[in-house]
Amino acid sequence: MRKFMAVAVAALALAACGGGGGGGGGGGSSSASCCLNKSYYSCPSSDAATSCFNNSSPGDCSRDSSKDMSCN
Repeated sequence: MRKFMAVAVAALALAACGGGGGGGGGGGSSSASCCLNKSYYSCPSSDAATSCFNNSSPGDCSRDSSKDMSCN
């Protein structure tokens, strides 16, 4: 179930990263990420990525501008 949730969150990330105002979260088994306003954030867990997406705020996630292109 947890793996399915990560895949579903990743699908949301692809849809939301292209927009200017939203965010997205996604993750694999050992990493997670969130996109806010086309800016990439690395998250410590899939829960943190989900929170980032739901709240449109990075929270515990850290900015990583080198991966911004993955948010287009």
